[in-house]
Amino acid sequence: RTVLRFKSGVVRLCHTGISVYVSLKDGHLIVFSRTAVGDWDTRDPAEIITNLPGSIVTSMAVVESDVWCACRDRLLVITKGGTFVKKSIVVGSDPMAKVSYIACIGVCVYVAMESGGVLHCYHAYSHECLFSIDTMASVAQMLTGCDTIIRQHKINCLRITALESFRGLIWAGTSAGVILTMQNLPTITKSTTAREVTETPQPQASYNGHTGPVRFITATERLKRIGKAGGGPDTKSQDTLSRHSTSDLPPSASSSVQNTPL
Repeated sequence: RTVLRFKSGVVRLCHTGISVYVSLKDGHLIVFSRTAVGDWDTRDPAEIITNLPGSIVTSMAVVESDVWCACRDRLLVITKGGTFVKKSIVVGSDPMAKVSYIACIGVCVYVAMESGGVLHCYHAYSHECLFSIDTMASVAQMLTGCDTIIRQHKINCLRITALESFRGLIWAGTSAGVILTMQNLPTITKSTTAREVTETPQPQASYNGHTGPVRFITATERLKRIGKAGGGPDTKSQDTLSRHSTSDLPPSASSSVQNTPL
């Protein structure tokens, strides 16, 4: 086992198979690569210059042959295994806004900002914004049974707090506790342009929601026994697992975990 120590805390890790990207709290982005014999070179990592000094890379994702990084109001595109930024994409028109989450399906890169409940979809090759998805209407519909003041507060403060891609779907957790899936996503190819996207996917709300903000969503595997008791083979099936905030719940519910099967 190799223990690596950094001058600042680790914010995000991204593994590409041939390299590991590490985002640090002091704004540095470093990359570890393999040696000629396949071992990891931990003594001499490379540092990637983002041209945004002091700004933290808050999210990373492997997209096709690149690594996409979220830094401030930008998406930084780095060739997988590379050490320089080949493209910097400004998201939105507010320079004070920050990209918080990235998730990828095929050639589509879905991006969520730190504030607001809108998802933006970018093309992995043309880097064009193909469409945007507003989650507010779907969240508001799920909150119709809440107290009026609470519902209005959650809608006014709505933001996306978790984002994950799984089995061709985009899962989004919100600050309101509502979990959304983006279904019937348009077919996007390497040559698709924004003009060719005529319909925007509508978010579908899950009834397995939470009281507080959804902190993360991740795919898990479980063994499911099929056949006669004690004699059937074990097969793997996958669920999506999310965990809610514990700050808004009594101690008895603070360790509650909900499974949402697809």
